[in-house]
Amino acid sequence: MKNVAVVGVGDCGTNSVLRLRKQGMDCEMIAVCDSERAEKIEGKGVVAVDSENADLLKLKANTSTVFVINGIGGKTGTFLAPEIAKKVKETGSRVVSIAFHPFPLEKERCAMVAGFVENMEQCADEMILVKNNDYVEKYPGKSMSEAFELIDKDVYENIILKKGR
Repeated sequence: MKNVAVVGVGDCGTNSVLRLRKQGMDCEMIAVCDSERAEKIEGKGVVAVDSENADLLKLKANTSTVFVINGIGGKTGTFLAPEIAKKVKETGSRVVSIAFHPFPLEKERCAMVAGFVENMEQCADEMILVKNNDYVEKYPGKSMSEAFELIDKDVYENIILKKGR
């Protein structure tokens, strides 16, 4: 897909980008994570970014839509994703946030959802919350790894392909 980029932020977003690449999804993909994790991931398109250097994220010129994928509840995705969305939006690109809502048993992470949503709504043109629990119920009998692969495929086919046009 021309003029579309997917930026995965934090562990959840990075995992999504890596799974989408493995599945052969066709668009620019960048994984943004802390420097410790970035050193462990091979391949191009992995960037160690924090709030101090969020402008280091380089996208192709004329990128019309950027999807920012992250989980809610961890430090990197929760706090850095809105900063990245803000920087990307300043370039004139349309920003669509795809944030993964924690499982209900992750009480501390769930407590961060409202603050994240409030912050991201100010930075993104559109925000989509994907509830992890709904997908686990949608794919009974699948391992967590298999379920997340199916979630990423579903996100790509039903959100990125449709909204990225």
